[in-house]
Amino acid sequence: MYVTNVSCHVRLCNLLLDALNFPRESIKYLSIYLSIYLSICLSVCLSIYLSIYLSIYLSVYLSVYLSIYLSIYLSVYLSVYLSICLSVYLSIYLSICLSVYLSIYLSICLSVCLSIYLSVYLSVYLSICLSIYLSICLSIYLSICLSIYPSIYLSICLSIYLSVYLSIFSQVKQCYNFWKLEIYRMRHVLKCPKWAGVLVCSLYFILSFVNLTHSGILKFAALIFAFLLAVFLAFQLLEINVDFKLSNVISRSMLVNEASLKPVKYKCGLSKSCPSGHFAFKMASGAASVVGPRFCLEDKLIMSGVKNNVGRGINIALINGVTGELLKTDNFDMWAGDVAPFIKFLKEIEEGTVVMMASFDDPATKLNDEARKLVAELGSTAVNNLGFRDNWVFVGGKGIKTKSPFEQHIKNSPDTNKFEGWPEVLEMEGCVPQRQI
Repeated sequence: MYVTNVSCHVRLCNLLLDALNFPRESIKYLSIYLSIYLSICLSVCLSIYLSIYLSIYLSVYLSVYLSIYLSIYLSVYLSVYLSICLSVYLSIYLSICLSVYLSIYLSICLSVCLSIYLSVYLSVYLSICLSIYLSICLSIYLSICLSIYPSIYLSICLSIYLSVYLSIFSQVKQCYNFWKLEIYRMRHVLKCPKWAGVLVCSLYFILSFVNLTHSGILKFAALIFAFLLAVFLAFQLLEINVDFKLSNVISRSMLVNEASLKPVKYKCGLSKSCPSGHFAFKMASGAASVVGPRFCLEDKLIMSGVKNNVGRGINIALINGVTGELLKTDNFDMWAGDVAPFIKFLKEIEEGTVVMMASFDDPATKLNDEARKLVAELGSTAVNNLGFRDNWVFVGGKGIKTKSPFEQHIKNSPDTNKFEGWPEVLEMEGCVPQRQI
């Protein structure tokens, strides 16, 4: 509307100018001036109008809107928040307070009430019931226990006494076996006389026994006991007939000249000499897993632990059947070794060779049927029954037509073993006939 009014004014001005006969150039300048003027006026008026309008509108709108919005929001938010928080807090607080209060109150009340009630009730009830109950129970219990308890007590005591006795007996047996083994080792390995081995081992055990005690009286008593025990074991081992008669002592002292005579010594310590055309031999199996076997031929030690040519399993010596010359010695482990080298060795033995064999520790675990058959062809009869930790000595020959008379075998049995887990040592001596060409 405002623009239309301006255009009308412009038209009127133009008509007026035409009537007054103004020049067109002046009219042109006047129109430019008017347009500039009008634009400035319009811009100023619009800016003033808009600033006033917007300031008034925004101030009124914002004040009204914000006041209404904030009042509603804050009232709703605060009411909901406070209601939730107060309800949760009060519920938790009241539950905790009530639980604590009730627990304390009830515990005190119950403890007091129960103590009073129980003291009164139990004093009356127990005095009546216990007298009746104990009289009945004790009569029944004593009648049952007196019949069962002695049998149980005796069985327990006997089992304990037997276990202690068996443990002590096994320890004494083990010491006795070790003692015998040491005497055997001193005799055959160290070449000591039998009485020297017994004496050294007895002194060793006496000293070790005495060192266990501390007081002087106990040491003296232990020394006497150990000495008597050692003397008894020595006589049992040496199979000496103990006879302390004075007449025997005097008669033995009168025979000094006869005792001074040296006995005749034969080859390899044999009890008698071999006839001509025979080879004297003496051999012993291994003793447990401590002392190795021992071969003697024609008064020459050919295999022993001293010569360091024996080992666990089967020990073999090959002898020339004509000259008696030692051809070869070897040993084959039949526990952890392989039987194949043993079979190969047996197959390579030449005709007419004398074969000496002895066991040490375990001679039979790895033996198979082929190996047993090859040993049986040398004249053995016990090789088929040879078992774990058996002791065995054998002398045979390649090409023998009959079974060899020189063979001994003892089974490994806990009932008959002389050493712990091993049988006793086997010793064999004899005269092997010389092969005739």
